[in-house]
Amino acid sequence: MTLITKTRATNITRAVLARRTGTNLSTIRYYEEIGLITLPQRAANGYRIYDSGHVTQLVLVRRCRELGFSLDQTRSLLKLVEDPKESRCDVRDLAISHRKDIETKIADLQAMNVALEEMISSCESGEASSCPILDSIGTEVFRSA
Repeated sequence: MTLITKTRATNITRAVLARRTGTNLSTIRYYEEIGLITLPQRAANGYRIYDSGHVTQLVLVRRCRELGFSLDQTRSLLKLVEDPKESRCDVRDLAISHRKDIETKIADLQAMNVALEEMISSCESGEASSCPILDSIGTEVFRSA
């Protein structure tokens, strides 16, 4: 994780922005295309020129993505950061909702793990005409065709 607390990033190129934030160039382009980060100014030579605000935005986006927030949730968080009038309760509510989603995913993964464990334990090593693992996931239909 890249942490940038204060930076003097003014008039930097996309490549420098990518290095400073640990973000791929194509990812930065994508975030610009979908409006997740603000578009940079252009220099006389046509190059994009980024500033410290872009660094801050991109670090926040990367951290949100590391925490598993969707692009829409990340966009909402960016708006909340940019508008000081927004309620901080909205940030908390979004985080609580996201945590519930994560807990659901964890429960689903644990259930998948148990199911796979049961399939693996039912499978004896050796050559049998049927495979309990494939039978459990429904491939017996394809074998008969």
